[in-house]
Amino acid sequence: MKQCKFYINSFFAFLIFSAFVYISGCESNVVTNSNPVEQLSHSEQEFTDNSSLRANDSGVVVLNLEALNSPSDNIPDTYTRGIDIIPYYFSSSRSVNFKIGDSSYFSAKLYKESSGDTLFKLYNPGDSAMVNIQPGNYKLIVQSAYNYNVSPVENKTVFVQPSYTKPAFLILLKTNSCTKCDLRWVTFMFLNLRNARISTSDLSLSNFSFSNLSHARLDFTKMQGVSMIGTNLDSSDISNVIGVMGNFSAAKLNNANLSNSKFMFGTFSGAVIKYSNLSYTDMTGTNLCASEFSNNQTSGIRYNALTTCYP
Repeated sequence: MKQCKFYINSFFAFLIFSAFVYISGCESNVVTNSNPVEQLSHSEQEFTDNSSLRANDSGVVVLNLEALNSPSDNIPDTYTRGIDIIPYYFSSSRSVNFKIGDSSYFSAKLYKESSGDTLFKLYNPGDSAMVNIQPGNYKLIVQSAYNYNVSPVENKTVFVQPSYTKPAFLILLKTNSCTKCDLRWVTFMFLNLRNARISTSDLSLSNFSFSNLSHARLDFTKMQGVSMIGTNLDSSDISNVIGVMGNFSAAKLNNANLSNSKFMFGTFSGAVIKYSNLSYTDMTGTNLCASEFSNNQTSGIRYNALTTCYP
């Protein structure tokens, strides 16, 4: 039987290991097949839009977890304020160790839909439970430990990520961190991802529009065709990125590091780019019209006749 360890770490995100699921860091391999693109990962909004959608142990699930009793916002919710419910389908039998990581401030529960049996309930940082998963449909319930009426904290982004590492299959649950993740085609609109760690992940064709990614680590990511319309990227690290044909219209990119990145044929129209590092960045064919572009480091920057409105 496979060994799985689930590690639920709430630095801001939630990860699970299946076969040996350990929740602490994100170690899954990025899927690089791009032709055709297959969406493996999903956001909470996609589950609200499609009631038949089920997560599996092959893709990341991204939750926007509010504090209990927090005021309503425009972000779709799978259940109610402070509680998210994600449907899962497991295709094979396996032993899984679910664990809440240190400094994690949410509880977790898994039950099987056909019988209603609860497989585990975890409440405190460091709690864990070894369970036997049989093929079938399950519901994963994640509940914030914060009460907005007592402590008005910001929403937390929780990542539930599988990791194909040897000798065990891992699904990691961790807050605000998902490195080496396959996050293609996922909708991340209006999320609070401030200080997120998403380095070395594949974000191609995903939509981060109007989200807060300030102070985030996005270095060495793939961003082909990504949508960052109106996204706050102030003080973020976007260096060594492949962002061909990305849309950064009206994005905020102040004090950001964009060095050594490739943004060919992208759109930065209306973006605010000030006091940022664009050294050796490739802006060939990029649209910079109506952008605010000043006081930036531009040594070695690449542009050509197809680059419109370059200062």
